[in-house]
Amino acid sequence: MLIVRIAGESVALPAETVESVVEIEAMTAVPLAPPHVVGLAALRSRVVTIVDPRAVMDTLTGVRGAPDMPFSAVVVAIDGHPYGIVVDEVLDVLPATGSPSPLQGRVTGGWSAMMRSSVIVEGRQYLLIDPAGLVAGGNGDVQPTAAAVN
Repeated sequence: MLIVRIAGESVALPAETVESVVEIEAMTAVPLAPPHVVGLAALRSRVVTIVDPRAVMDTLTGVRGAPDMPFSAVVVAIDGHPYGIVVDEVLDVLPATGSPSPLQGRVTGGWSAMMRSSVIVEGRQYLLIDPAGLVAGGNGDVQPTAAAVN
């Protein structure tokens, strides 16, 4: 599991979904994109759609804004297109103890839009990010951006 900090919370991403961790220094806004799609960035001759988990969480409050440059992103591929997930910090890569388990109880705020399970890593329970759910903005359907179509 890749352990990262997003919006001040330590959460996990399945390491097998991660292509790389990069620093984004420049980004172009996408007019009329959903609030969680904060822009497009060039990365090793590829266009990467940048999604911000905080914007998924803030959809309920109407808050929108791009992260301050430069920022770190975890690159994942979904349906053949690279997406950069904005993170505050990458903490570690650690093995999970057992398989992910369904969430028991209620996850507050926008976290429920991108979390379907939890995982135990070194005796601590982490919410496990669903990259496809995050890219879809929490609605369960991946919606390609202009970069994914071109």
